[in-house]
Amino acid sequence: MVHYSFVLLCYNNWDMTKQALTTLLNSFDSNHQSKGMELIIVDNGSTDETPEGINQIKEKYENQLIKIENLRLDQNMGYTPGINAGLAECQGKIISILSNDLSFPPNWFNGLVEVLESDKDIGLAAPYLSRSSGVQNVNKQFHTLDEMNAFAANFMKENEKNTFFSHRVIGACMVFKEEVIQLTGGNDIWFGLGQFDDDDWCLRTMAAGYKIAVVGKSFVHHLSAVTYNQQSALLNATFITNQGKMQRKWKNKELSDILENTQYSREHHFFPTRKEDFNRLPSLDFQQKGKDSRKLLLVADWTHPFSKWKETLRTALEECGDSDEIYLWIPKQYYLLPEILDEIKTKIGPFSLESLNILYHTVSPSDYLLFISFFDAIYSVNDDFINRYLVSLAEIPSL
Repeated sequence: MVHYSFVLLCYNNWDMTKQALTTLLNSFDSNHQSKGMELIIVDNGSTDETPEGINQIKEKYENQLIKIENLRLDQNMGYTPGINAGLAECQGKIISILSNDLSFPPNWFNGLVEVLESDKDIGLAAPYLSRSSGVQNVNKQFHTLDEMNAFAANFMKENEKNTFFSHRVIGACMVFKEEVIQLTGGNDIWFGLGQFDDDDWCLRTMAAGYKIAVVGKSFVHHLSAVTYNQQSALLNATFITNQGKMQRKWKNKELSDILENTQYSREHHFFPTRKEDFNRLPSLDFQQKGKDSRKLLLVADWTHPFSKWKETLRTALEECGDSDEIYLWIPKQYYLLPEILDEIKTKIGPFSLESLNILYHTVSPSDYLLFISFFDAIYSVNDDFINRYLVSLAEIPSL
């Protein structure tokens, strides 16, 4: 029986991941262990010593009262699909989402559990962090783990009654009630690599009727600068791209307007983490695809400068047969159609638009698999995390 589930996502940087795992596994007290714990380590296609290192961690801690599962993905799927893959395996009633750039002092988990279990209206709790944007930021640096542990013990004692409600916490360390995940699902996959996915998740949690607590009786060390410095160009581009998506998705409304006027809707706010959570039609032959033509789907992170969707589209137009039909799916709640069409005209040529079918549609996340299966094949796009996820989801051939 599992009561507490932990999902920790990692991609390379084994030394940092090892510290996160080791400090995490050494931080729990016997009361929590006795209720049943599982740790799902999502290896997001690491190419360094991470796979071997995870196996060594499993061997070292296999006798502890915690089940460790190694979920290895074939390639780096980005943060949002990676976390969702771990959520799909969770069995606990309290579910923690963790990144691999954290170090955990003893008892960091206790205060979060107390807050969640003491108030039915609180659905998400988060600790203070040594480095963070927003209200969780303590702005501390440490030279050793002993120094961090000493600071954490004193901080948590001094702030044990300092819990307040916030509209936003960052995604590095979030602890949910399982009922919240049942309502909201996982991350919105249109935030791809990550950035603003946590803001969006917080808004969906509040739309579902729950409060978000920042807990003074919990502190975690966050090494956020390490990951950022290694991928600064990519993360900067993703930040700008996802900021635009966030604004469009929530219709550029002020926070107060969003909180007062947004009602939970499963159609719009639930993002499946498991294939069985997607809607299906009972008939295997529901698509009635034409025998003389192929319907080919291209979907991408249309405004991300790193995505190679223009190269993919150019090749598709050159190689497409006379009876083939190319469809571009551009979800209107995330992208502005004129911007994408201008890119096509400028980079590929205005003539190309005559050969394309533009689907500027809003599709319920639960219908993604159903929607994609109407097509005969889906194009793969290099350096595009959203396309990578949807290609992996699709039950049709990729091109």
